[in-house]
Amino acid sequence: MRHPVVAAILGLVVGMLVVMGIEALSHILYPLPFTPTLENLQEYTSQIPLGGMLLVLLAHFLGGIVAIFTTLKLSKKNLPAYIIAVVFFAATTYNLFLIPHPFWFTITDVVLTIIGMLIVFKLVKVKPKKTTA
Repeated sequence: MRHPVVAAILGLVVGMLVVMGIEALSHILYPLPFTPTLENLQEYTSQIPLGGMLLVLLAHFLGGIVAIFTTLKLSKKNLPAYIIAVVFFAATTYNLFLIPHPFWFTITDVVLTIIGMLIVFKLVKVKPKKTTA
């Protein structure tokens, strides 16, 4: 499987599963005391325990890393992984705008997401295919 589109889709799915899994763990360890709606979530974000916030940071950090890593390894090209990086960063920032978070969380989430993505691109080298003519 070397098709870049398939690799990007699989990378996106695997990264989303990582995010969902870690955030599910956060909800198990720190359950919401109510049925969530957008209005009461906005109010509750200032009361979420630190452990719950840290797990969400970890989810966004690792989700982006895993998505990009998977895409790079499956596609053997950088462009699909760059596209997945943009998609994951956009999803992270959309979440931050949709549900207001504490300022420290917003800054930390953006910085950690970018750092995680840069780490993957720095450490995972894509070897171009040798073509024979």
